Amino acid sequence: MRNATVFGMPFSFIWKVDPRGHRWIKGENGLLLVPNSGLDPAGRSPFDRHLRTYEPLLERTGLFRELASIAATKTEVQAFADRFGLLGVGKTTVVKTESGLQSVRGESLADWEQEILELKMAVQIWDMLNSGNSSSLNDLMRVLPKLLASAPPVVRRWLHLDKDDPAMAALGFIQKAIDERLSEGVAARLMFEGNAPRLHLSLMPENLRAALWLQFAAAVDQLKKYEICASCNRSFEISRAPTTGKRPDARFCSDRCRVAQHRKRKEEARRLKSAGVPIKKIALRLNTTAATVEGWIKPRTTNAKSGAA
Repeated sequence: MRNATVFGMPFSFIWKVDPRGHRWIKGENGLLLVPNSGLDPAGRSPFDRHLRTYEPLLERTGLFRELASIAATKTEVQAFADRFGLLGVGKTTVVKTESGLQSVRGESLADWEQEILELKMAVQIWDMLNSGNSSSLNDLMRVLPKLLASAPPVVRRWLHLDKDDPAMAALGFIQKAIDERLSEGVAARLMFEGNAPRLHLSLMPENLRAALWLQFAAAVDQLKKYEICASCNRSFEISRAPTTGKRPDARFCSDRCRVAQHRKRKEEARRLKSAGVPIKKIALRLNTTAATVEGWIKPRTTNAKSGAA
């Protein structure tokens, strides 16, 4: 898949999710989150054909924000993995199942905690920079040097912690966090362009963690803005990018959410009408006009065609 909105070059990334979900099991060094199909040989198929595939960087334009917004708890981590898959940072371990010993790849709660907390801090700092809230940024920059007080002088200079401008220190922190993840998990490769005798340069994340940090890096690089979908509450990108961006006045991340929200409002209008709420009050509550509400609650009729006898 090619997309010229990421650093001006294409990217290629497809990830797989176990449709049977995941569960926490006890490993040698603590809890591990593993795919259910990995624990049941009967649920597997050759070449991972039993797994669901999707393109995170195209289908979820603010997925890095979704990970940064969850709590690092077993419940929320498992829910995220069930929807989007494992991060891809785990190790293969042997566990005892009803079918005997099985080799399965799992990720510890500590792995997820680290990724969530580091991404959350970097995104919060970036949002402070974009909001122009100098007071909050100054407060943060007074705390950050204390947290990194043990850092060597070269690291402090790299992060600009000793600069008078707090924005430089904030950007230095974001730069270091993103650079580390990109260097660990994103490769640049020459790829064939379909069946044509043509090669193009492509960024290729090796796992979901790297893809999310790449998505964040693209947001920083292009000063992207995000909104929250009025239907599903997920973040989506506001930009002119033809495949990933939405217009500044967009309220929904997709046509599906727009239609779902419209149906939900119509159902709510009918419910309120059945409860005896006046049409004008319904319109005020749903932020629309009385004429629109009347159209929503109008009984459905079937127009029967009549022919000549």
